[in-house]
Amino acid sequence: MHPLYRIAPTLLALVSRRQFLRSAVLGASGLATLVLAGCDDDSIDAVPTATLAPTAPPSGTFDSNGVPIHYEVIGEGDPIVLVHGFSASFETNWGGTGWVDALRPLRKVVGLDARGHGESGKPHEPEAYADDEMANDVIRLLDHLGIERADLFGYSMGAGISLNLLVSHPERFTSVIMGGIGNFARFPSAGGEGFGAIAGGDDVPAPA
Repeated sequence: MHPLYRIAPTLLALVSRRQFLRSAVLGASGLATLVLAGCDDDSIDAVPTATLAPTAPPSGTFDSNGVPIHYEVIGEGDPIVLVHGFSASFETNWGGTGWVDALRPLRKVVGLDARGHGESGKPHEPEAYADDEMANDVIRLLDHLGIERADLFGYSMGAGISLNLLVSHPERFTSVIMGGIGNFARFPSAGGEGFGAIAGGDDVPAPA
């Protein structure tokens, strides 16, 4: 079984930008994969391959609380959702860097342009980006496609969104990859409390 299908359910790691880029090169050649955070002990084998809802096209735009969100679905197999970084898009972050080509033979790749990015809507009101709206776009996309659970892979801003989702909607994800997220654990104001909750303890180190 390919390592992308088997993920240690209790393993959690933060990946630096250098490690992420190195793993991207190795992963594209099948030599390495990034470390994932599992959401429960038996979810990997229990989750069946999800299928698209009959009315959802493989690519297009859907309404997410009044904001049009562009998405693409590529390949077949167990679903993995890719969430890009700030000022990027699904194509620039994942397509142009070889990730989609590497994952396509193995997985159903689900990608979206976050609100304010790419081909998605770009509301001007600050409240459109407040609270959990960007994370909720991912949940609404899963609902739109009829996907109950999936693996989740976020880079940079997308890793922050993934951290939010891992805390707020752990039941929707079998595992989560966070690449280029920085040292969130050391800065409570940037989400350290959430990281501590995921890690399962109160021993998150304080800023030096």
